[in-house]
Amino acid sequence: AAKSPGEWAGPRRHQWQAFSRRVRDAWAVNYYWLFLLFLAVLTSFAAFGMDATAEALHYAVIQKVLRGGGGVGGFVALRVALTLLAVEATRVVSPIAAGSGIPEVKSVLAGFSLPGFLSLRTLVAKVGGVVLLLGAGLPIGKEGPFIHTAAILAESMLGLHYFRSHNATSGFRHQMLSAAAAVG
Repeated sequence: AAKSPGEWAGPRRHQWQAFSRRVRDAWAVNYYWLFLLFLAVLTSFAAFGMDATAEALHYAVIQKVLRGGGGVGGFVALRVALTLLAVEATRVVSPIAAGSGIPEVKSVLAGFSLPGFLSLRTLVAKVGGVVLLLGAGLPIGKEGPFIHTAAILAESMLGLHYFRSHNATSGFRHQMLSAAAAVG
């Protein structure tokens, strides 16, 4: 038998409101953990994608030279070409993406404003440059770019609707960018 709307107005409605309030309160307290969980998963996927792409590119460079019979000169020329492509792409897309990014992240955490440093455009330049440089076989460290990438992802997540409402305080932003630097 179907229940009339009046039956929901009594104790069940009160129970639903109490349950809904408890869920909202728990959600409001745990949004830090939710943010950190999403950040860790997103950063892990980004790091894995960068590593896998760079490794595949490096393998392709070696196979191209070995199968093509280019010898040492061809190998060096291809590596130099990839390096120049990475440098030029970074210069054109976002020059602030050059370097490891650690000193700049420290500056942002200290309260300085670096326009464009945590933008998605910088993320594209950083990821593309690192992938090309690692694919060319250059012995560069990935730790600094991963820290910078995690900070950019955290800043982008802070712009999402749910986290934007909690981002009203500079303390929350500072804590999440600090966590991003640790995650990277």
